Amino acid sequence: MSKKYPILHIHTGQTKTGSTAIQSFLQLNRKKLFEAGILYPNFNVQGYTSGQCLNHGDFFKQFKDEPDEVIKEFDKLFKFCEKYEVGNVVISVEWFSFPWWAEMMGKIVNHYGCDHKVIIYLKRQDYWVESAWKQWGYKNKAYSSIQEYYNSTNLDWFIRLKSWLENFQIENICLYPFEREIIGNDVVTHFMNIVGVGNYDGFAEMREKSSLVNHGFNPLVIKILEQSKHLLKSEHDTQLQTYLEVNLSDRFKKSSPFHSYGLLSPKERIHLLERYEDSNRKIAHLFFGQHRETLFLEPWPDPEEPYQSTSSMILEDVIPLFMDLMFNQYQELQKVKKQIKLINLNLNKLSHGQGEEFIPKVSSWIPIDLSRIMKHQKNLHQIQLDSINDQFCILTSLGNDPYFVIPFNVRPIFRSAIRLKITVPLETFVNIYFKNGIFQHFSENRSLRFKVRPGTHELIIELPGNRFPGDIRIDPGDVPGKYIIHRLEMGT
Repeated sequence: MSKKYPILHIHTGQTKTGSTAIQSFLQLNRKKLFEAGILYPNFNVQGYTSGQCLNHGDFFKQFKDEPDEVIKEFDKLFKFCEKYEVGNVVISVEWFSFPWWAEMMGKIVNHYGCDHKVIIYLKRQDYWVESAWKQWGYKNKAYSSIQEYYNSTNLDWFIRLKSWLENFQIENICLYPFEREIIGNDVVTHFMNIVGVGNYDGFAEMREKSSLVNHGFNPLVIKILEQSKHLLKSEHDTQLQTYLEVNLSDRFKKSSPFHSYGLLSPKERIHLLERYEDSNRKIAHLFFGQHRETLFLEPWPDPEEPYQSTSSMILEDVIPLFMDLMFNQYQELQKVKKQIKLINLNLNKLSHGQGEEFIPKVSSWIPIDLSRIMKHQKNLHQIQLDSINDQFCILTSLGNDPYFVIPFNVRPIFRSAIRLKITVPLETFVNIYFKNGIFQHFSENRSLRFKVRPGTHELIIELPGNRFPGDIRIDPGDVPGKYIIHRLEMGT
C-alpha cells in the first residue's frame, strides 16, 4: 500500500494581498488548527504545534542551496503527520516572485507525489504599486517619487508566474484576483475556506499588533512619511508608521485593502494598466478560459474623476492632521500626569508618617483591561494568547516560566489588593511580582507565591506595604498547558 501524505497547501502571496493577516491567523490558531487536522508547522520546535513562527521564510532560506536537507526535514514532518493523522499542511511565504522557491517546492511535491495546491493572490498593478510605495518604496533613497518607483519595477505578473507554471501543473495552482468580488470582504476567511476551515467556533480572531500590521493611511499622511524618510534606518523600519497608526484618528487612515490610496491620478492608473493589459489577459485566458478578456473585474478608473495631487496640498490640509496628532498625545499625557499626581500625593502622605494608616480595606474592585496588556508582545513571556473576550482570557504556556506584565500606566496606582480568578491545568504555583518603584527590577524579594491544584481558583491577594507605582507581573503557573483568566481586578 502506498503511503498516504497530507495535502500540501503552498501559500506564496503575492505581497500586498493580506499575507500578514493570513499568517497571523494561522499562527494564533496553530493548536486549534492542529486539532482540526490542519498543521501550520513551526519548524523551530519539536512537535511543530507551539511557539512563534509567523511564516516559513527563515526555514527555507537556510536550505536555499541544500534541497536534500529540505527533503530530510519534510520526511520528519510527514512522519509526524502520519502519526497524528494530519490531513493538511500549510506552508506560507510571500515569495511569489522568487523562481528558486517555486523550483524547491516543485521538487518537494514531485519527490513525495503528494496532493498539493499552490495558492496565489494577485493584486491589480495600480493598487499594488500604491501599497508597495506606502510600505517600502518611499523609504528607498533611490526614488524621489512613486512614478520613478513604478517605472523601475517589473509589474508583469505573467512573467513572475512563469516559474510556478514550469514547476507545477496548472490544475494545482489556485489563482485569485485580489478583489472583493472574488474573495469577499476578508481574505483570511477566503483562504481558510480553501484549506478546509468553514466553522470558526473556538478559533481566536486576529488582534492587530503594531509590529505585524501593514498600516493604511490617506495620501496626506503618506506625503508626510515621504518627507520624513531621513528618520528611518531602513526600508523595513516601521517605527514612524506605527507611531502615526497609534496616535492618529481613523479619519486619516485607509480602511479597506480594496480601495486606492489616491497616490496616482486616474490617468496615471489607466496608463499603468494599459502597460500590463496584454500580460493580465494572458493570465485570464490561462486560468479562466479564452472568454475571459480581463484578469481583474473591477472597472478601470474614470479619467475625468476629480483628483487632488499631494504635491498641491497646502497648509490648510496639513494643520488638521498635526492638531489631531497633538490633541491625541495631549490626552495621553493628561492620563500620565494624573497617575504621577497620585503617586506624589501618596508619597507625600508616606513622608508624613501616614503610611500604615493609608492602607484601606478592600471595599471596591476595578477590573484590569487585559486586552490592552495582551496586544503588546513585550508584556508577554512564554505565553501564546489563544482567545480573549469580556468573559475570559485563554493563554497557552510555551515554557516553564510563563508570565505577563501589567504596566503601571494601564492600571490604577496605589491599589493594595489583587483579585485573580484563574483556571490552571495542573498542580502549580501562581506568583505575583510587584515593584515599589517605577525603575526597579522584578525580584523574588518582592513577590508572593501560591500553590494551587488543577481547576478554578479565586485568589484575593493583599500586597505588603502601600507603595506600588511600578509594574506588576503575574506568573499564572510553571507547567505547560492552557490557563484561563476569568477575572483580574485591583481593589482598595
